[in-house]
Order: sequence, then C-alpha cells, then structure tokens
Amino acid sequence: MASILAVARQALRPVCRRQLAVASSSLLAHRSLHASPISLKKKKNAAQESEFDDFAFEDDELISISAEEPSAKGKQVKANQRGSLTPEQREARFNELFDFVKTHIGRQPTADDPKQVRTSAWTHLIQLATTEEQLKRVADAFADWTTVGREFRAEQALLFVQRCNQLKCPTLAVDVFSNRPYYRFDLKSIEAARELLHSVHKDSLFKESVLVSTLYTLYNLPPLAKDLVSCSMLLSQCLAVDTPEARVIAGALLPAFKQSIESSPPLSLPTDSAARSQRETRHLSWLRQAAGSIEGRLRARGEDTTWLRKWRVASGHLSSRTQEHFEHEQPRQHVAHT
Repeated sequence: MASILAVARQALRPVCRRQLAVASSSLLAHRSLHASPISLKKKKNAAQESEFDDFAFEDDELISISAEEPSAKGKQVKANQRGSLTPEQREARFNELFDFVKTHIGRQPTADDPKQVRTSAWTHLIQLATTEEQLKRVADAFADWTTVGREFRAEQALLFVQRCNQLKCPTLAVDVFSNRPYYRFDLKSIEAARELLHSVHKDSLFKESVLVSTLYTLYNLPPLAKDLVSCSMLLSQCLAVDTPEARVIAGALLPAFKQSIESSPPLSLPTDSAARSQRETRHLSWLRQAAGSIEGRLRARGEDTTWLRKWRVASGHLSSRTQEHFEHEQPRQHVAHT
C-alpha cells in the first residue's frame, strides 16, 4: 500500500501538494491531541451534557435521510420529513440550533449560561442543513468541539459525507477530511471512506478520488488496495481516465485487485427488498458496477479477463448465457494478439 500511496502523491503533486502536506501532518496532530490533558475532561463533560439539552429533538422531528435517494436539482434539497417542519421552520430550527451550539463550544464559550451541548446536536445540524453554505458553517465549527477534548461519533462522519453527496457538494467533504488541522473532523470508518470515494467517483472527479485514497492511510483505515470495494472504484476510474498519471496508479492497483478477486468468495447481492436497503448491500452494488467497468476496459486492451469474469458470474453479476457468449468470444482475443 505504501507504494500505491507514493504513486498517488506523485500523480497529485502538480495540483495538490499543499493539501497533501496538510493531510500528512494531520495524523500527528490527531495523536498529540489525544495525549493532551484536555482529553482527561471528557468524562466530566459527558456527565455535564446530560444535564442540559434544550435542543434534544424527538424522533418525529428529525429529517429522514436516505443515502440511496437521488439529490434534487440545484442547491436546495427537499428531504422527506417524518414531522411537519416546513422549509421555513426547518431553516429557523437550523439557525436556532447552530447559534446555540456555536455559543456553547470552544475554549471560551460566549453564551451567558453554562449549558453543555450534546454530541447528538451535530447529527441534528447535519440533517437539518439544506444547502452547501449551511454545511460549510457546520464544518467550520467542528474544531471548536474537538479542541476542548470532545469527540465526534463515527456515524456522524458518515452522515456528513452522505449529506454533502445529497446536496451535490462532495468536494466539501473531501476538503474537510483532507484538512484536519483546520476542521479536526476524522474519517473514522471504512464505510465512510467508501461513501466519500464513491461520491467523487460517480462524478468522475479523478484528482479528488486519488486524494481520498490517501486518506485511508492517514486515518489508519484498512489499506485501500486491500478493500475490494474501494480498490475497484479507484481502479475503474483510473482505467476510464487513462492519463499517464492514471495509468501509473492503475498499474499499481491492478495486481492487488486481481489477488483480492482470486482469493475472495463470490459476493452476491441479497434478493429480498429489506436487505437491499442495507449499507453493505449498496457498497456491493458499487463493487459490481466497478468490476464490470474494469473487465470491459481490460478486454478492450486485449487482456485476459477470465479470472474476473468467473468471479462475476459466481457472484451472480452476470447470467450464464452471458458467460457462454464470453467463452465463445474469448479465444478470438487470444488469437488476435498472438
């Protein structure tokens, strides 16, 4: 993985040198933060925050957000609501909660009262946001929370990625996670990393995709080259872009992808509707799409893709009839390149 990371940095060097330098130093900042005396106050703050919660919303007041729902056109997104908040009420609720949070966090809170902010308030803020500008305001306040020893939950990073995706501003999430000294908002799970990579992958943002790939190492996540879902998305994009930089990265990723495919059991998508809504199933669908793209582009280059085709058929990605057609056409490829 270290070699792939070096290749990624080399490819991005002309445009992202500063961002990568910031991201590289972020891990050290993260470790020193948790070693500071401030972190010893966490239990005390947790006890205090349970005493005050002026903005603890009931479940029926929250916005129901599905990562599988397509975003609406433009910057405004009309999300489904379980409650009866109008757009005006929702904006007012966002502003009210944001002002409460902003004035009660940081080293020197400006609020006149001693009330504490619950961690769940960040979830509500991200859910209530309906524009990129509102999400940026929330992100700009992240550091005031963590500099005094408070922490975000892993699922809040995932929610932030999904909300940026829904509001058609995935590069905001990339900026936040690649500039930890400023935002101090960590990418804590492989699920969130996959969502972040997919959000820029689907929009064909190649340089952003490569930048996201470096975050796997910087946040101590499983190596991208060993995560089949992530590796397939980046590899398929590199093959599609087909620039000199992309070809170098693809050359580094392809052996790892092939090894993972050959050592992985078939990965089938559940057929019942209840299972299809699960996050892991959605990630498997990304793998299916990326694997199909990879096979098509490798075959177009005249390469033998039997290893990938067999795995895709075993995983239920293709019908047996399609496999028969492939077996009929495959020998012609070998003849053409002998």
